[in-house]
Amino acid sequence: MKRIFVTNILIMLLAMNAFAQFGIRVGVNTAEQIRTFVQRPADFTTDKLTGFQAGVVWQNQFGKSGFATEIGAMFSQKGSYYSYNSGNSDIEVLDELNYIDVPLNIRFTPPINLPFNIYGTGGVYLSYLLGGKTTNDTYNSSEKMAFNSISERIDVGVSTGVGLQILEKIQLGVIWNWGFMRTPDSTSDFVKNFKNKNLSVNLTYVF
Repeated sequence: MKRIFVTNILIMLLAMNAFAQFGIRVGVNTAEQIRTFVQRPADFTTDKLTGFQAGVVWQNQFGKSGFATEIGAMFSQKGSYYSYNSGNSDIEVLDELNYIDVPLNIRFTPPINLPFNIYGTGGVYLSYLLGGKTTNDTYNSSEKMAFNSISERIDVGVSTGVGLQILEKIQLGVIWNWGFMRTPDSTSDFVKNFKNKNLSVNLTYVF
């Protein structure tokens, strides 16, 4: 019985690996921060930051059902621009944040045999903040963000997206990410913390 059990497990693993694909992904982020204020400054406005992402993904299909799981490891730039009025000066600031994102998604691609196909994806992600800095363009100064614990660097969120698959090797996708965790802003006197939100357009090549 033990041999039969082990044999069945090996067959299942081999079958899963037969439908598994490793991929390289690059993309562009359009990121913003949802802020919580200690006191909102006068004439406060915000704008999105354009960054990049790059990393690897592992996609494992469930036979020919069209469903698959996806896990990855991505370097991802996030943040935002903002400006406000301080006395007689207009202050312009840029927040730059560098994360490692680990997405875990469920994908569905209609099981049809065509050169072009569409897919949908949804799931969760875990992020770790490697580091961040705030640049004051008005005074041409820069300051690194400081964090007191690992928990302040962690972000968890959800994602959803759609895409186009070409010749089963090239995937062009759009993904929306919403972060749940509030990260303290150590460089601001009026921003208590922020949440991340971003839209990414990416290109994946699978082997």
